[in-house]
Amino acid sequence: MASQIVEFEPINVGKGCILRFFADYSKPEGDVDRFWMEATYDGKPDSELFDIIPHWHKYHDEVMEVKEGRMKFTVDGVEHILTPESGRLLIPRRCVHSGSSFPGEPAVVIEKTVPNGELKGLFFADLFQDGTPPGFLLAMRSYYEGDGYVPLPGNMRWLDELFVNVVGFIATFFAPKKPSSLRKKGAA
Repeated sequence: MASQIVEFEPINVGKGCILRFFADYSKPEGDVDRFWMEATYDGKPDSELFDIIPHWHKYHDEVMEVKEGRMKFTVDGVEHILTPESGRLLIPRRCVHSGSSFPGEPAVVIEKTVPNGELKGLFFADLFQDGTPPGFLLAMRSYYEGDGYVPLPGNMRWLDELFVNVVGFIATFFAPKKPSSLRKKGAA
């Protein structure tokens, strides 16, 4: 079957940092290559670094692959420098991880999830729905509804879950609602 790739609306997450989302509907449901996100950092002197704050997921693994440049990922305290030659890095669920681009070095990284689906695209569309970095309540509601957990001091996952579940639930009454679907690029 021929590839049926659809691109969704990109999200600007900072100066020089763009997230693009894709789906290849010729791939079977659940295939790790059916949905993916492409993060691009332009490396210009006045651009913001592409920075992923420490967090973890309860229900999905992440697969990272650098297509251009290099990125630093830290997974449960172990640092990995990925390049196009490195291949894929599996970040298992429940592992605290973070990432960062290098100043002045353009980079492109692909992120996929297991199980695969629109989860990641919807999470970022939700988090940046106002076109700016989110406030505290929107971030907590997005984490609560998007399988994201903040690692609190003490390395106790149950406490992280309790914090996000309580604060995230309260935030559902005050923060904007989550988008119900991704918009195809160029759709009105």
